[in-house]
Order: sequence, then structure tokens, then C-alpha cells
Amino acid sequence: MAPSLRTTVAGIPLECAVYNASGPKSGHVSDLVNVGKSRAGAVLAKSATLVKQGGNPLPRLKKIPMGAGMAQGSINSEGLPNAGIDYYISQAVLDGVAATGKPYIISLSGARRCLPPPLAVRLPSLAMVRLALTRAHCLPP
Repeated sequence: MAPSLRTTVAGIPLECAVYNASGPKSGHVSDLVNVGKSRAGAVLAKSATLVKQGGNPLPRLKKIPMGAGMAQGSINSEGLPNAGIDYYISQAVLDGVAATGKPYIISLSGARRCLPPPLAVRLPSLAMVRLALTRAHCLPP
């Protein structure tokens, strides 16, 4: 029997247990469709806030050489730039991801006092919702 990476998360079957992280390469419909066309088991959108926000000033990324040039690491402080939740649940994005046949996961970031935004009524039928409630994603009170 060949090894398999199939799994089930919250009752949703995934052909592969590995999928993209929410971040810089998941903020536009073209990025999300590219993930869906890959061997990833699902498509995870960039963490979204209630309204569009630009994030921290540039530069946001610092590359760090490691191991005598054999590897490279990085530190980033994007400040959660994103198009706002309405973009990630727009019909164009939903249709683009749906065409790939992969489950679509929305990532919601807390706002103000790190409470999840009141979006349950506005969210379409999605595979899953991820809550990004880390302190770094929260706006100052």
C-alpha cells in the first residue's frame, strides 16, 4: 500500500494534510488559485480584518544568513496588510478557489481588543474559519 497524506479535519476530507500558511502569498485571488492548483490539501486565505489595511511601513522583511551561507532565514513584521474580509468572501474569490476543487479556509484577525470580528452572519458557506487572535494581529485599543 502506498503512503498517503490524506486526512480529515473537522469532518472535511483533505487529499493532503499540508496546505499553505496564511501570509504574503495568499492575499490575492491569483495567489489563492495557484495554491488550489498545487498539491495542497486546502486553500487558506491571508488573515483578514474588517476593513482593508496597509500594514507596517517598509522594509518589512529582513533576511538572515545562517550556517555559513548554506541556509537563509527571515524575520518579518508585515503588520497584517490585507484587502479586508469583503474581498476574501467576494464572489470572484469564492468562484476562483471553488474552481480548483479545494476546501477554502478564511482566516479572520481580531480587531480592537482582540475579539473576533462579528462576521458570522456575513460569511458564506466555507469549509472552515481560522481565527488569528495573536497579540501581533490586534490593533491598539
